[in-house]
Order: sequence, then C-alpha cells, then structure tokens
Amino acid sequence: MKKNITDQYMEKIEKQLRELGNKIDDLNAKIKEEGKLKYNETRESLQAQMEELFRKVNTNIDTQLNDLGAKIETLTGKAKEEAKNEYQDFIKNLHPRLDELKVSLNKLKNSSDGALADIKTGAVNAWKELKKSFNDAVSKFK
Repeated sequence: MKKNITDQYMEKIEKQLRELGNKIDDLNAKIKEEGKLKYNETRESLQAQMEELFRKVNTNIDTQLNDLGAKIETLTGKAKEEAKNEYQDFIKNLHPRLDELKVSLNKLKNSSDGALADIKTGAVNAWKELKKSFNDAVSKFK
C-alpha cells in the first residue's frame, strides 16, 4: 500500500529521533568508558559532536515541521470549506501538539547531558501525539 506524504514525513522524523536517541546513548556510553581522568577532555569533544549532530537533525526536523505546519493550514482551509464545525475540533488539537513538539525539540537543543534522556522521551511522546492527531484529522477528511 502506498504511503501518503504525511506518513512519509512522520516516518522520517521518527527515524531521525530514533537515530538521535541511539547516538545520544552511544555518546553517553563513550563518556562512561573514558573514565574520570579523561572525562573533561572527552566530554568537551563529545559535546561538540552532539551539538553538531543536533544542528543537523534540528535543521531537517525544523524543515519537516514547517512542511507539516503548512499541511495543517491546508487542512484548516479544507475544514472551513467542507464542514467547519466538525473539522475545526480536529484542527484545534493539531496546533497545540505541534507547539508541544517544537517546545520539546527546543529543550532538546538547549539541554544539558543529564536532561537529554528525559527530553528525548518527551520529544518522542509529543511526536507520537501529533502524528495520531494528524492521522485522525486526515482520516476524517477522506
């Protein structure tokens, strides 16, 4: 079955979040392995790697979130044209979820090492909620 474009975007973002989580886990494991003597040196190097990784992933995710935001706006227009009251309830749920995901990703961008695991979990959960709400809305439009 051919996937629609929103599912493709969502799969890309989910994949990137999983990859980011795996890389964070790998980097944290490296920090533990290096030991206390090299901790500061290693931490700075790994922090730089993590920051570069965040920049790359965030650029891609930001682009995809903007695309998804545009699609939500298109759905909003369709909702106004077809059945305003019914669709508006679904649309109202999408914007806060998108905002929650953006907040989680901003926290992830600006987080310390200790908070990464919690923020990563929050970002993944926010993404899942946005995806569910979006798919619910799209299925109602079909």
